[in-house]
Amino acid sequence: MAAKYYNDDLRFRVFSKITVKDESSCWPWIAGRRPTGYGVIRVSGKTKSAHRVVYELEYGPIPAGLCVRHRCDNPWCCNPGHLLLGTHKDNMRDVAIRGRSPKAVLTRSAVKEIRRLYLQCGVLQKDLAVRFGVSKSAISAAISGRNYSSLGVMQDHELKRARSASRKNIRGEMAAASKMTEEIVRKLRKEYADGGASYRQLAKKYGMSVMPICNAIRGKSWAHVI
Repeated sequence: MAAKYYNDDLRFRVFSKITVKDESSCWPWIAGRRPTGYGVIRVSGKTKSAHRVVYELEYGPIPAGLCVRHRCDNPWCCNPGHLLLGTHKDNMRDVAIRGRSPKAVLTRSAVKEIRRLYLQCGVLQKDLAVRFGVSKSAISAAISGRNYSSLGVMQDHELKRARSASRKNIRGEMAAASKMTEEIVRKLRKEYADGGASYRQLAKKYGMSVMPICNAIRGKSWAHVI
């Protein structure tokens, strides 16, 4: 039941910024987000975390000292069924179990994409840091496995090969992959979904080869971008 101090206008405004799917799926917040991935919304002149507002709309006020956790480990998810209350200790236990750093701002899907771009495409760590909005040290830790070790730890020969590739002049599909940004990915998917352009036409428009365009649109790459 919605919290009494929230009116129907707010409920409408909140859920208009959420892609509602089936009950078991994550419901992405499609408006403004913090660098950590959590959605934000202004309520009564204050910026609040979207998932906390959703929790209160569905279940009532959050008791003092408790936080709202995600069963799914996706900070942008606003499916009320994926939200539950817990203590700070509970949250830190989630961090340990899921292989995250307490200071982490990257999702697991983002780390997988970072590793793919670095290991397969030779994209520089400094460019990955800009693209994902984190420090270069965070990128390095994510790639090597110092953080997110649950996704595997990179072997020395893999890292050596990737460092060698990043020093080379990247052309063709690799150059296209290094040019891609989250903003471009969203534009590509929208333009393709609207039915106004083919892969080849989009490749020509954005100065890339067809395959990276195809992979970005179909979600084979940039899977973390909503």
